[in-house]
Amino acid sequence: MTRGDGPLRQDPDTLLIPVGSGGIFLFRMPKRVRTIAIVYHTYLQQARFVPGQQWKRIFVPFERRTLAKADQVLCFCADTAAVLQQSYGIDSVRITVLPHAIDLVSWSVASEMRRPEPGLCVCVARLEARKGVDVLLKAWPKVRVVFPHARLILVGDGHLRGAVDRAIRRSDESIERISSLPFASLISLMHRAQIAVCPSYLEGFGLSVAEAMAAGAPVVASDSDGIRNLITHGKNGWLTEAGDATALADGIVHVLSDATLRHRLATEARENSQERFDPINAEAKLLDALML
Repeated sequence: MTRGDGPLRQDPDTLLIPVGSGGIFLFRMPKRVRTIAIVYHTYLQQARFVPGQQWKRIFVPFERRTLAKADQVLCFCADTAAVLQQSYGIDSVRITVLPHAIDLVSWSVASEMRRPEPGLCVCVARLEARKGVDVLLKAWPKVRVVFPHARLILVGDGHLRGAVDRAIRRSDESIERISSLPFASLISLMHRAQIAVCPSYLEGFGLSVAEAMAAGAPVVASDSDGIRNLITHGKNGWLTEAGDATALADGIVHVLSDATLRHRLATEARENSQERFDPINAEAKLLDALML
């Protein structure tokens, strides 16, 4: 956001700062420029909740300093907002929790278009430690004991793909990994899923969960930061303890076993998504936060 005449000569009046994993830290904020920090989740949350990532605490002081200097902090779930207040000391008046938009028109195809395949479970996730795909792979044999016909399709790529692919090769032919899919194909796959699974240890929002909800796929997910702000256990999805493969397997089996439950979870999730992830509402809240 800038002021001035020419597009290449304008002086900024507001600076948006992506903070946290993949973002930047600024130690000296520009004078007379309003700064807005954008946070999905913090390094502190990663260090607390993701196995093997305790070392990320070294970034916390730098992240805290950046956030302390920002005029406003935007995040996308109440869990992150709570960490910003309680652990980073950010005053609540400087924090705005924004609704996150998804393409409801594309995902919310009429319910009659949905054709679930018995036993088909779909997980859409980057292959990194935070996403808990290893937990799902450990849980899967327990699911197959009860549902021998069940199939699992993983959609995602990342630096752990080698370990994931080796684990898949050691398994049976019921697991398939697809690195990526065109948008329309991903929607079609989610409409075929009997359930969607999200085993993440931490989410700043939970985009794949929101999209599955809008698509009418019952969701089995971790009771973790970000996800629990989208899913109310037993109402619009099913939550299990993060990192617990047995609990995840039990949750998947429970939802696969109960057609009435699946219909209730999916119906509530689809209806809930229409208001929570509406792009028009999200745009209005964002513009209000930016005071444009």
